[in-house]
Amino acid sequence: MRGRGEIFSIAQMAEADAAAIASGIPGSALMENAGAAVAEAIRARFVPLPVVVLCGPGNNGGDGLICARHLADWGADVRVYLLKPRDGDANLRRAAFILPRATILDQSHIRTICTRVQLAANNCPKNAIYGHARATSPLLDGVLKGPVYLTSSSHELPDLLVDLHGQVPVRLRGVISGKNARLKTVFEKTPDVAVDKFILTMKGGNRGLLINSRNLCARQTTGFLNLLAQNSRRMRTKNLRLNIPACRGGKQR
Repeated sequence: MRGRGEIFSIAQMAEADAAAIASGIPGSALMENAGAAVAEAIRARFVPLPVVVLCGPGNNGGDGLICARHLADWGADVRVYLLKPRDGDANLRRAAFILPRATILDQSHIRTICTRVQLAANNCPKNAIYGHARATSPLLDGVLKGPVYLTSSSHELPDLLVDLHGQVPVRLRGVISGKNARLKTVFEKTPDVAVDKFILTMKGGNRGLLINSRNLCARQTTGFLNLLAQNSRRMRTKNLRLNIPACRGGKQR
């Protein structure tokens, strides 16, 4: 058994983790303990200074989020940055969704967008909000939720920015484009952590960004979903049946 203060190598740490899991300790408990221990060390040395947590690839990204959660619970000023993941790790790396051909973007309903300067200053205007999102994770006690903005981009259309807040702040950027006359949104860099549920709701009505060129309740409506995992495995669903709450028995409610 190693004495206090002795540093493990990467291989030794992996061996220790494997031995702990083999003894019956869940991997989620190891992650929780590691994140809490780092948070305690930061609080003892640096709080109340602002804290930036860089979450890299692999399970260490989960440790970082847990660390940030504890620091936020203790009142620290915390910001989390999720760095690009590597191949071979777990969880979701990239998500792409193509809307039905009947659903199109009405660019005349774009009121304003959040500029890069406004976004950097956390000062996006309310008129740049076009929806809301919420997410839950087994690593976090509460729900993450926040507005969905249209922001400046380097592409033909604005980007979709999901600005989640809760125990830890998380930003997800979606690139909007067209593919075969259909709208496509791609989230290239998603956090390498377990997510129970993610719901993105866009504003509708007469001034909504998305409009339908036909009655979606008249027949089955499908989209295309393409998911890429951290271990490079893919899941493609070309005819994803969409559950449209307004439709009941093929008729519009």
